[in-house]
Amino acid sequence: MRIRLVGCAALLVAGMGFVPPQAAAAEGTTCMVYSEVSHDESRSLDVKLVNDCDRTMACSVDWTVTCAKSSKLTHNEAVLESRGEHGWNASAASCKDDWSISTTWHCNPK
Repeated sequence: MRIRLVGCAALLVAGMGFVPPQAAAAEGTTCMVYSEVSHDESRSLDVKLVNDCDRTMACSVDWTVTCAKSSKLTHNEAVLESRGEHGWNASAASCKDDWSISTTWHCNPK
């Protein structure tokens, strides 16, 4: 599924599935395409940004993996040329039982 948004937050929770992202619109960046695929069996989430813009975009993707009461934030950045794409894998494989992965992303023209 491809979703055209500028920024979003999403949450993947074990046993609860995917909670749809919330859009945070910013002028001039609606050409960015965000997608994610959850893999409950491996406790991971594939995140991908595609630049359908006519200009280079500077993007950041953050995710927080929560295991029971402990959490860890991972920050990633990428510069995406026009028509470029980049993907990441957020993993909660080290979690024993209760786990979740929440993501946020944002892009600006470079």
